[in-house]
Amino acid sequence: MPLEELTFTTTVAGAYTFYFTYDKAGQTHTSEDVEVIAVEKAKLDFADNDEQGLTITASHSLFQVGVDEVYLIVRKDGKVMDAITDEEVTFYDYSDNKEIAMTTKKVTDDNGVEMYMYRYNPKEACVRTIWAGYKTLNTKNKPVKLTAVDIPIPMAAIDTDPDNTSFKRRSLLFQLTGTACPNCPRLIEVIKNLWANEKYADSFVHVGVHTYNNTDPMYYAEAGFVNAIRGVDSYPAYVLDLLYSGAHENQTFRNELDAAQAEGTKAGIAARIQSDGLTALARVSVKASVEGEYCVAAMLVESNITATQSGDLNGEHKVHENALRLADGKNKGEYIGHSLGTLKAGEVGEYLFNMPLKSRWVQPNCHVVFYVTTPDAKGTFRVTNAIASESLNCTVEFDYK
Repeated sequence: MPLEELTFTTTVAGAYTFYFTYDKAGQTHTSEDVEVIAVEKAKLDFADNDEQGLTITASHSLFQVGVDEVYLIVRKDGKVMDAITDEEVTFYDYSDNKEIAMTTKKVTDDNGVEMYMYRYNPKEACVRTIWAGYKTLNTKNKPVKLTAVDIPIPMAAIDTDPDNTSFKRRSLLFQLTGTACPNCPRLIEVIKNLWANEKYADSFVHVGVHTYNNTDPMYYAEAGFVNAIRGVDSYPAYVLDLLYSGAHENQTFRNELDAAQAEGTKAGIAARIQSDGLTALARVSVKASVEGEYCVAAMLVESNITATQSGDLNGEHKVHENALRLADGKNKGEYIGHSLGTLKAGEVGEYLFNMPLKSRWVQPNCHVVFYVTTPDAKGTFRVTNAIASESLNCTVEFDYK
């Protein structure tokens, strides 16, 4: 069959790799791999809604310059305004209230409705907050924030076993610490002992939260962060799966990890991360084992940081690992993650993280920790699984049992 007659159709965006085999003279020949990128289509819905006044939404909030088409949808009293047949709408940059020129294009929404839409097409990477004005109405109190980047938006990681919902579980460990904390080496030693233990080394993902002293080169300055992860201001201490513990003994920690492993997980996590040195983008997929409400968060961390540690009498703890640099996932005052809504068993929810990078971070030493939460019997969101990437440019697949 001629190759031009072969087609590939999918409903899931992502990178797909194909190869061909054929038999000739009793031998099987294999072609080189061919990668096909399935791009996610913009979500457009021109249906009326119940909102009053002037409102503005966008087909994408994060997009690649020169590749993705972004449309601004303006509604007046719930009805979509056509960019040609209705009176003209004016758009402004929220930072200086200067007018932004838009082009127009005829597009079709997901229901087959055709309308002319306003098209936002910046020439370079930028972050803009935009509001719309029409006669005496405007959306200045509810603008849209649009982020244009130079790198491709990562596709979802490929699910190699789509019918499987049995995942390996890893707990999330937040370690509360600081370089001026004289007792913190006690907990550091416990964590290092667990890393050296074959049974526990891969049963948890570690994030060092340096909040003890602001002279710490890894100091994380977000106000209220400790409370947002359900910790308290006593050091050393740790928060395991968003449950605070003041203990820092080997056996206590092992008992808690054993209990988490016995409980199992309700979801798996996969991620694809791309970075250009200025921004790291991560598309994270959460696949439910059981139906429930799920949220997902990301913590960007840096390792191999040398800093003198108080209480380190022998100089064994001067190199610090997995120091928190950026947290993304605050929800209702806590870092339970961004909501994915309710997922049925086997269903996958996705979230796209946009993480700005600072020049002072040593990026080859950085990676990202992702975790998923779900409510327990009391309605309190707890971590049910966590993963760590190897770098800022990699793919982490679902880890099945």
